[in-house]
Amino acid sequence: MERIKKFFFLFFLFLFVSTIFYACTVIYWNKNPDKLIGRNMDWYTNVETEFWVLPRGIKRDGMVGKNSMKWESKYGSTIVFFEAPIDGMNEKGLTGHVLWLGEADFGKRNEKTQGMALGFWLQYYLDNFATVKEAVAFTKKTNFQLVDTEFEGRKVGVHLYLADESGDIAVIEYVNGKPVIYHGKEYVVMTNSPTYDKQIENLEQYKVFGGSKELPGSSEAADRFVRAMYYLENLPQPTDYEDGIAKIFSVTRNVSQPFRINNNPDRPDSSTTRWRSVIDITNKIYYFEATNSPNLVWLDMKKVNYEKGSDLMKVRIQPNDNIGNITAKVQKTEMYKIPLPN
Repeated sequence: MERIKKFFFLFFLFLFVSTIFYACTVIYWNKNPDKLIGRNMDWYTNVETEFWVLPRGIKRDGMVGKNSMKWESKYGSTIVFFEAPIDGMNEKGLTGHVLWLGEADFGKRNEKTQGMALGFWLQYYLDNFATVKEAVAFTKKTNFQLVDTEFEGRKVGVHLYLADESGDIAVIEYVNGKPVIYHGKEYVVMTNSPTYDKQIENLEQYKVFGGSKELPGSSEAADRFVRAMYYLENLPQPTDYEDGIAKIFSVTRNVSQPFRINNNPDRPDSSTTRWRSVIDITNKIYYFEATNSPNLVWLDMKKVNYEKGSDLMKVRIQPNDNIGNITAKVQKTEMYKIPLPN
């Protein structure tokens, strides 16, 4: 009886801990001629989100005090900002996507090691690398530390999904203070907890992937992982460009969550999907669909200015009067601020 009690305690503790922050899904249709990557953002309150256009040559500080990393952006980028850069693509076609991972462990701060605030993780990679291969090589050979912080009173735990126009992919997770990297074109889906190795193990239990279970239907991260993988692998080739965008959005909608009365702050994985995005890596277009608006908007990254010394620009994505191409609506702004380590 004590063993049973202990099992259920640990099981429910895992469910609680593993679903405290960004609960999202990323899918990459890298077998399509136009390389398309979709992403959902699930959250318990409405999310005020913005496109930011950031030029080359921005000088940055990792903001962790002693032995903080310093760098100057080599590439310009367009990011989606919510408290920190959580989604984006640079001018070379490297995309990055930050999602919650309850098991993430960045280790205790060691001031003898170079460090940067966790909120800069995505921005650093977009600033400095043109391909997934470059980013993976840096992560493997460089001794640096990500320093976590708190958001709304909770520790932040995340993992990072990287993709590029060649179809290459990397999932980077920190376990016991060290990076664990899954690198290859086969890693076309990422959700949240558990860690990626366990997601793959779970996937293999289902009939469509060699197991015995039927396709799952809940909103839990492991179930979303299986469904996204199944529907992505079974997408028919598009008949034209617009059909391709529609098809990738159809998969993101399948793993979305509807509006509901009671969104629990401690269970964002069971919260409403606030927005969906699709990045066309090939043609450098960033599509965005807020779920509280009937309108689809997009930003053409080929039409923005990434030249060193040019202005930082942003545009709010979600006003209901926004529709279609909003590239011309970007306006001059000051640099964003992120939550910093305590």
